[in-house]
Amino acid sequence: MRIHGNQLLYQIHGPFRYPATGEARARSRWPAALARLIDMLADWRKRHARHRQIRRATFELARFDDRMLADIGLTRLDIAAAASGIPLRERDLPAEPLQG
Repeated sequence: MRIHGNQLLYQIHGPFRYPATGEARARSRWPAALARLIDMLADWRKRHARHRQIRRATFELARFDDRMLADIGLTRLDIAAAASGIPLRERDLPAEPLQG
């Protein structure tokens, strides 16, 4: 296109828009950073709630005497693992002979 006479460039192509400045670009990153912060806080809250649940279960099992623990198949050494949900070792199960 040619500019004729007193015509200005913006009258032909429309107003020129400058690319986003550093400040505007930094502002556009806020939603993503805020979402990551919220995700981190939610993850921390879940881990904290799980930790409290494990501690509560550990304290409750620790209140049992040895006979009560034996009734449910635990020893004092198994309390922390049982409260955490870690599978206990397979003991007292008869070994099956190999077929073959």
